[in-house]
Amino acid sequence: MTWFTIGITVFMLILFITPKMIRISRYKYIYVFTALSLLISTLFIGKEIKGSKTG
Repeated sequence: MTWFTIGITVFMLILFITPKMIRISRYKYIYVFTALSLLISTLFIGKEIKGSKTG
């Protein structure tokens, strides 16, 4: 429940700080590249604990 509250709070802050979504949409490929890079990085950086790979 804590992570849900933090996520919603950060989401609302982002919406209020940057109300013009057109400005954000210019950087969509950077966001996608960053997200995929972080996702793939767990293959190399993460540890395997009882069959589950964690960061």
